[in-house]
Amino acid sequence: MSKPGSDAGESTESFYSVETSSGLGHESPQHEPEEETQDVPEPVIAEEELEEIYRELEEKWGVCVGLYVHGSTIFGNHRPKDLDLIAVVEEPKQVIAEDSPDSQFLLGRCEVSVYAKSCFLEKLENMDLTMLTCLNTPSRFVLKELEDERLRNFKVDLERLEASVISYAVFTWQKFQRVLDEWKDPYKSSKNAYFVFRVLTLGEQLATYGRIVDLKASNHLWEDIKEVYDTLQIQPGDTNVVEALLAHHFAESLRSFRAALAAAQHAQRDEAAEDAAEGAKPIVETCAVCLDALDAEQRSIKGVAFGWVQLVNCRHCFHAACIAKSLRARPDHPACPMCRASVRIDATSDPKLAPWFVREPTFPASSRFTTTRRLAYAGYPATLRVAAVPVPAAMDRSMVPRH
Repeated sequence: MSKPGSDAGESTESFYSVETSSGLGHESPQHEPEEETQDVPEPVIAEEELEEIYRELEEKWGVCVGLYVHGSTIFGNHRPKDLDLIAVVEEPKQVIAEDSPDSQFLLGRCEVSVYAKSCFLEKLENMDLTMLTCLNTPSRFVLKELEDERLRNFKVDLERLEASVISYAVFTWQKFQRVLDEWKDPYKSSKNAYFVFRVLTLGEQLATYGRIVDLKASNHLWEDIKEVYDTLQIQPGDTNVVEALLAHHFAESLRSFRAALAAAQHAQRDEAAEDAAEGAKPIVETCAVCLDALDAEQRSIKGVAFGWVQLVNCRHCFHAACIAKSLRARPDHPACPMCRASVRIDATSDPKLAPWFVREPTFPASSRFTTTRRLAYAGYPATLRVAAVPVPAAMDRSMVPRH
């Protein structure tokens, strides 16, 4: 798996200067053509490494029909020392356990996650974000492109996309808490907190354009969230503090994603805009803890570690350091010092988002799905367990691939 950090002083610009995936979908933003003098990016993987991976797959797993680079390499947060790959095989030579370490192997610096073709396509049909990312990966990160009739006119299913993206974001939000308090790993917790916003950013692109147009769109948030953890010295037991600082931004990102879905479903534009702007306006005057003035202009995650935050369930605002001190003094009472509203995002924070925050999230009652089952994730990278995903009543079940 990819390791944090990069070599000091090393430029990664040429490594990540890649073309945007052509993909299918709506019209995407236009970019100025690049100058012909631009340096040619270095190869992602050596030919010898690639041949060795193909041999390993054919000998032990099956014929490789798809091979994609995944993880930090394609998102460009840093230049990784290891290389994560997703392999798709046809006619497996062994039982490939879904979302299990048993379906992975290490070969040199490469960690390869293996999926049977039928499993990969079923996850893709259920709008799993990992598989959608493979389909939208820039061409230099596609080592072997999967070919299948079902991919020729592939289109995003907006209802399934909503279920997949929101449940994955909530799963990752809850995971940052487990990683911090149970695994006692602040660094990996900060990565999961950042992944939440990346999931929603990619989901919004898929809803708006029908494809992913910019894999690096949320990269700036990594430095902002890392700054929060470093500046406030986040340690195991500080999940209330992280929730207080980031939950409001998480709720705003969820509303923005749902607004993009509404617009894509040809809803009234004013309804979509209203949903995106929904939420109580903050009381931005003084910090209710120290009584010093707040900077009314600061509204984004950037600089929040040194600025102020609005709590997710009320209008009250505090300096980040002040609310952190208050919550650490009473770790068993994660509440606003002024009105006692919870600082944590949950099923009561927004009625429209409530179904996704219950212990076992299900499709809303208005869904066209015939059953309601838990949306579960497992494996590395975490993917939707297709056995838990219901099939729409309108779909011919015989057309859904099975493993």
